[in-house]
Amino acid sequence: MFDDTIFRIKNLTLRKILALFLVCGRAEYFAADMLPFWMGVFLGISLLNPTNLHQYVVEEGYMVLYAMMAVVCAHYVAVWSNNLGDYDLDKAFKSPLSDSIDLIGRRKLWTYILILGVIGTFLIVCLSLLRNTLVYIILWAIGVGVALAYSCEPLRLKKYVIANEITRGTPLVVLLPFGYFLIIQNFSIPLTLYTLGLAVNLLGLFMIGEIWCCKDDKGYVNTAAVVCGYRFTLNLGILLIPLGIIVMMLGYSHVLSSSKYSIFYLVIHAIVSMIIMGILVKETLLKRNDYNAIEAKCGLFTKVGTTSIWVSATIGLLITALF
Repeated sequence: MFDDTIFRIKNLTLRKILALFLVCGRAEYFAADMLPFWMGVFLGISLLNPTNLHQYVVEEGYMVLYAMMAVVCAHYVAVWSNNLGDYDLDKAFKSPLSDSIDLIGRRKLWTYILILGVIGTFLIVCLSLLRNTLVYIILWAIGVGVALAYSCEPLRLKKYVIANEITRGTPLVVLLPFGYFLIIQNFSIPLTLYTLGLAVNLLGLFMIGEIWCCKDDKGYVNTAAVVCGYRFTLNLGILLIPLGIIVMMLGYSHVLSSSKYSIFYLVIHAIVSMIIMGILVKETLLKRNDYNAIEAKCGLFTKVGTTSIWVSATIGLLITALF
């Protein structure tokens, strides 16, 4: 991991900056956290006709940049607050995260959270005033509010089974309609299916990820893997992941053009999804009686699998939006 390299840097200022944004900022999840937003943007664009799209880019395209900056702020607010909330747990089991907090300072990290929270809120308020709507403020409040409630006392919802899984994914799921409403201000069947599919897919991915650290979570966090056992969680997660993909693909089919590019992508996406699920089944489900054999692979799949699946979905919407 790059953590050790960062902590060996002699320049203290550079070491703190890299620890803040890469280690404590969970760089391994950054790309995946941005993708639901772009799914929403491209989904909205795919429903515009070429004339309206050109008009939007010329007159309102800058709003996407404002929104993306707010999403980046939200990412760091969420992961930094989660690391602060998990400090004692990470001290025992994920020391690079707690070490990064020790290096930066708890008070300074809270200050950075406040600063980015204010910047993000300012951008969201600007978007709401420009569009004369409260929808962006509502989605921002839900996303950031749930992220803080998930990680921090006195609520710390991650301590409770079911609440853990739901609130962990809510900030990511709301990014999809947030991106969509930047383009189109009306609900649609594709938006509903994509948001629902993303939520189901994410729940399955998180359940697989919980298996990775369920031994460490005992006594600290009541995840499904801790309460119900890793085998139950593995079985359910492997069902939910493809179910979410299927629901998202149904949403994609509503915006599917007659273009050969879109149809070709749909076939490729189905093949890629089956390959990914085949690898997951082979490397985890078929070895479920040996926890040590699947533990690390569940964690790896959560990182790599999430990004792979969501990149594929985002590319499909981009193709449909452009062609």
